[in-house]
Amino acid sequence: MPKAELLSSNEALRRFGELWKLQKEDVMMMLAIVEYEYRANKTYTSGEIAILKKVLSEICKFLNGCAKEWEEFERKKLK
Repeated sequence: MPKAELLSSNEALRRFGELWKLQKEDVMMMLAIVEYEYRANKTYTSGEIAILKKVLSEICKFLNGCAKEWEEFERKKLK
């Protein structure tokens, strides 16, 4: 499903896309910190940590998808 259909506006798509495109390293660091904090808590099973890692990777994919969709939107707009 296109990300633009999930979000409230093209502006939201642009902002999510820019977050990934312009601050990818910061986003990745934030997600790594979240994972580390869950691991350090030592109250979660390996299965629960695996689910967390899957969710964090889906967040990355979503942001990356927003960046790609916004770039495509911009290309079409310029034509």
